[in-house]
Amino acid sequence: LNRKIADIYGVKEAIISTNGSTSLRRSILFVQSEFGGMINAYDVGLGKTIEMLLLIGYLKMCGAAARPIVSVPAGLVSNWAVNARECYPDWNIVTVGMSVRKDKDGLTVYKRKAGGSYMLKDGQRIEAWVKDSPAVKKAKIASLAGGQVYLIIMSRESLTELGMFRETRQRLIMDD
Repeated sequence: LNRKIADIYGVKEAIISTNGSTSLRRSILFVQSEFGGMINAYDVGLGKTIEMLLLIGYLKMCGAAARPIVSVPAGLVSNWAVNARECYPDWNIVTVGMSVRKDKDGLTVYKRKAGGSYMLKDGQRIEAWVKDSPAVKKAKIASLAGGQVYLIIMSRESLTELGMFRETRQRLIMDD
């Protein structure tokens, strides 16, 4: 397994970090074929999101991925979107399934604590996110056909709701 990881990242040897733990934490990295598919199921806090975003950037740079789709549970779409925008501020990143919540004036709504103060991460207010309505989801998916989209972050629920042939879904998962 470490040899496969090393081959993918082009390094002499890959070492799975134990994050200071005395026992090796549960780690799975499956590579279906050279850049053909990957599952990264490291334990919490070992940098899966950033590692995958860096791999996506590398694959795009090499021409091995055009418009990658990251499919995650709806509750993780915001985390992926925030991290992706930090890593790649110039990329057009589209989320499908979740959106930043806006008030009636179109201004961003931020998360608040029970006492009313804003929730902060690294000194910045945390955006509130809301599930996309079917109409918003449909509009976002239609927008993917036009324009330059560098990364699509889609809730797993939205991906499974898409009407497509099984073969098409499999091709998207394995080839794109």
